[in-house]
Amino acid sequence: MPYFGYYEKGKLNRLIDFLNNRFDLLGKLPPVQFDISSADQEKANQIFSENCAACHGKDGRGTPEAKKFQPPPPDFTVYNLLPERAFEVISNGYPGTMMVSFANLPEGVRWGLVKIVNDKKR
Repeated sequence: MPYFGYYEKGKLNRLIDFLNNRFDLLGKLPPVQFDISSADQEKANQIFSENCAACHGKDGRGTPEAKKFQPPPPDFTVYNLLPERAFEVISNGYPGTMMVSFANLPEGVRWGLVKIVNDKKR
């Protein structure tokens, strides 16, 4: 599949609409199944505020600066990943984007970040 930059925004929106109608991609996400300690969630909240919000924004919509990235970070209030995929991206980064790996964080903290991200979905 070619890089999405080859598609016009209207074509991408139609593709997203089709996939959403077929697979409910934009519906409510399942809860995180990992038991996150309060200490891990607190650390995840701190890391999101101090690191993640610089690109993703405190509200999950992305910052004006980060929206200039190619590709820009996703709007977490509209689009999101299943918890397992979000954990994978947080752990390993996302090649071809500015998203770096956070594999150095404890597993519980990474699951706490997944919860933060998923809770931003409307």
